Amino acid sequence: MDPRQHPSEDSGVETLKQRLYSRTDPPAPRPRRSLRPDDHREVPESWLDKEEAAENAVQRSATPPAQQRARRLRELSNVFTVLLGFSFVFFLASAGIAAYFFWGGANVVSPNNIDIEIHGPLSVPGGDALTLQLGVVNRNAVPLEAAVLTVELPEGAREAGNVAEPLTRVREHLGVINPGERKKTSVQAVLLGEEGAAKRVRVVLEYRVRDSNAVFVKERTYEVVVSSAPVSLTVDTLKEISAGQEITLRVKAVANAATPVKNVLITGDYPFGFQFKDANPPPAAGNNVWRVGDLAPGEVRELEVRGTLTGQDTEERIFRFAVGVEDEKSPTEIAAVFQQAEAPVVIKRPFLDLQLVLEGAAGTGDVVIENGRTVRGAVRWKNTLPDPLHEVEITATLKGNIFNRAAVEADDGFYRSQDHTILWNSQTARELARVEPSESGVFSFSFTPFALDPRNPVVNPEVVVEVSAKGRRLSERDVPEIIEASVQRKVIVASRLFLVGETLYDEGPFENTGPVPPRAEERTTYTLVLNVANSTNEVRDAKLVTRVPWYVEWLGNLSPENAAVRFNKVTGELVWDIGTIPAGTGYTAPPLQLMFQVALEPSLSQRGSAVRLLEAQSLRGVDAYTGVVLQTEGAPLTTTLTNDATDESGVVR
Repeated sequence: MDPRQHPSEDSGVETLKQRLYSRTDPPAPRPRRSLRPDDHREVPESWLDKEEAAENAVQRSATPPAQQRARRLRELSNVFTVLLGFSFVFFLASAGIAAYFFWGGANVVSPNNIDIEIHGPLSVPGGDALTLQLGVVNRNAVPLEAAVLTVELPEGAREAGNVAEPLTRVREHLGVINPGERKKTSVQAVLLGEEGAAKRVRVVLEYRVRDSNAVFVKERTYEVVVSSAPVSLTVDTLKEISAGQEITLRVKAVANAATPVKNVLITGDYPFGFQFKDANPPPAAGNNVWRVGDLAPGEVRELEVRGTLTGQDTEERIFRFAVGVEDEKSPTEIAAVFQQAEAPVVIKRPFLDLQLVLEGAAGTGDVVIENGRTVRGAVRWKNTLPDPLHEVEITATLKGNIFNRAAVEADDGFYRSQDHTILWNSQTARELARVEPSESGVFSFSFTPFALDPRNPVVNPEVVVEVSAKGRRLSERDVPEIIEASVQRKVIVASRLFLVGETLYDEGPFENTGPVPPRAEERTTYTLVLNVANSTNEVRDAKLVTRVPWYVEWLGNLSPENAAVRFNKVTGELVWDIGTIPAGTGYTAPPLQLMFQVALEPSLSQRGSAVRLLEAQSLRGVDAYTGVVLQTEGAPLTTTLTNDATDESGVVR
């Protein structure tokens, strides 16, 4: 048989290759065939018998694909709905069981069955100790374990025994509180704050229960009002001043607490336009911080601030001061404010510049004089307006507890004793009928206050001089206008210190030995006495300083024994820290007295003279009312005896 008539498989492949790679006869395209619907075959999804598979195939072929997908989604949704409902029912059941065992179970703890009792005052004076009685009652059927009561105190609280130490919280360990048991404790603290301030105390109970590591909390708050400030503060000054006029602010702090208030600080806040000049006492920091220190109950501290204030007509400026306890971390700031005080001042345009000169000193500050001295004053005036003033009247009114209305004189003025007034007007001084712009003048006067008798002390002796002026001018609309101005100053009388020394031998608390009069090269002991008196005002921070000569022996015997005396054996300096000298000491009350014993063994070179046993003494103190430093001196003490039973000469033989 011819191979070409029966081609083999290899010859067919070979022919396909020749046609595929032929460069002359490209392969002819073969016709495409489309699949018929009956060419699809269904494959069973599981090992089913042929009849079930055939039935499912028939059903699926009869159901559209979109309906098949929707049916499957509904089946899945029903399964998830059943699962979600079961979970919700399980959650409600669990929550109900937990709530039952937590709040109503017989063997568990409920916070509603725990009472925190707080008993204390509704108000407490600032600076006084606040005592709170605390109690915890367990009304549960099981015990509270590891119970701790924490008391969180408000800002400004201090320890009751040490006001300088801040106190923020107190923790009390109560231990186990059995069912029905009441545990009691108490807390003490000093509340500092402004008068009327509400302070909130937070009491927190922390506890555990058996077979649980959780910490449970129950809390309660208690409110107490600060009924009064530990230290009250007042500011006194003029209500109205002229622009550019000097102003004096008097700040007074008074301790109201029953116990000493420590580390008191006063701060000032000045308004715009105020130019600080000086203060008495000087500020401790800047120009507006004063360290007052410790204040005893009822103690008063005062300070004065001076400066000038400028501004427009009718403007109001407010000075603010605060008193409180010093901040330990920032000593120039207040940690807890006791009280704040304000002083509003209205600025008025001066039409007539008034100056009150007392004892040659102008300004607005107080003038301090000695007892019984005549005070000379003058009123300087000047028209500051661009218009003339008509019918100007200047009045000086004098008043005070030591003013003597029978001892007043006035130049070019009339003194009206009925109302203690000196009057200058156009009838007493013709230049006041019409005062031209920039015109000025001076009127003089004098007065003598009552002399003070220390046996009949006067509290805060003073004379107040107030000068006012009024005049008439034509306004811009030619309408008569009355305008006024005023200035005020005080004349205060300073106290007077007295210091008298004595040399004793037979008198006094010590027994003295040796020859009197003294003999050369023989030892004699003496009792030296220093007497201090004070007239009218209380004197504070008093100190006496003197010196024992090197050839005199200091024996160290003192009376009283607790006197605050310091002696330097090297320099011989003797310092007696007296402190406060009440008014009338030495007059209505016995003088303050210090006695001490010395010994002298004269040299042959000292024969024929009275030997000095104590050098001159210097006594200094601050007048509590006037703020003036007072000083007096005592004469040296020698071997000459004074006021002693032994009437012998002190000349060494």
